[in-house]
Amino acid sequence: LIYFLFFILVSDFSVSLPKGYARLMYKNNLIYKAYTYIEENIPNGSKIAYDLYVAIPSDKGIVACHFWQGCGTDYIEEFEPDYVIFNMNFTFNGVHPSTTRLTKYVNDHHFILIDTIESVSVWKKPP
Repeated sequence: LIYFLFFILVSDFSVSLPKGYARLMYKNNLIYKAYTYIEENIPNGSKIAYDLYVAIPSDKGIVACHFWQGCGTDYIEEFEPDYVIFNMNFTFNGVHPSTTRLTKYVNDHHFILIDTIESVSVWKKPP
């Protein structure tokens, strides 16, 4: 019985402790930092094109277009975002899918790099 309980407790703690630690340290998470940055620095009602590691506050009236759900295609030209926020270091199978496309967009439209949150770059449409 003791051996069985020990096995159950060890398996339970091996799952719950890392999850609990991650929840405790959520403020060090890149997604949380990007969310906080948007909440504090991006005006209400802005249009944002974004990719991974970015979370959009729902109470700011922001119109958002995720790279993997539309803004990774030519729809970004129609969407005409005020801000483009993306992770410059993201790779998938050795390829930079969002980095290449969004970098081209911000360069073609002369966006201004206004800030960086670790590896996430925040670009603003020129005035």
